[in-house]
Amino acid sequence: MIRRVLTGLLMLGSPVLAAEWTILPEQSTLRFETAITYPIGDPPRPVTGGLPIRDGRVLYDPSLLDKAELDITLDVAAISVGDLGLDRELRGGTWLGVRRFAVARLQAKGFEQIGAGQYQTQATLILRGTPQVLPVVFGVTFENGQAIATGTAKVDRYAFRVGASVPETVTPRFVPIWFTVVADEVSP
Repeated sequence: MIRRVLTGLLMLGSPVLAAEWTILPEQSTLRFETAITYPIGDPPRPVTGGLPIRDGRVLYDPSLLDKAELDITLDVAAISVGDLGLDRELRGGTWLGVRRFAVARLQAKGFEQIGAGQYQTQATLILRGTPQVLPVVFGVTFENGQAIATGTAKVDRYAFRVGASVPETVTPRFVPIWFTVVADEVSP
């Protein structure tokens, strides 16, 4: 009886931790889609590209969603849309300013379940040194011992001063992104 009481008291004082996962950058992607109307008057041209995920970690346990955390580093300097001229332009000071801001971070604390295996969180994206809250919706599945999160968000480029002098008639203000993050559980 005393042993049970002591064990219970010890458990109450112990922090409850979610499982830690390490992101596998080579299997993870962040993609975006926009359009460019240039020269003015031409029809919009769709542009799809991506940012490599450099590294990151996740604390996640479906029974401890309030303890969940996400921290991903994006390699902004390696942005690519498959067009060398546009890639150079996007890396420049008007757009992403990669000489000063070579990386971006996506961070979140606490996930809310919105369906079976479906979640949402209010993440903070730090891009060009500017933090902004970004609603993110994602799903999580498990396969071959790995967690796979796929999701979407919408970025307001003006909030980060990305192409702030470029009007919406040239390229849209809001840029949809989608991602796949693959992670291995860290051994205890």
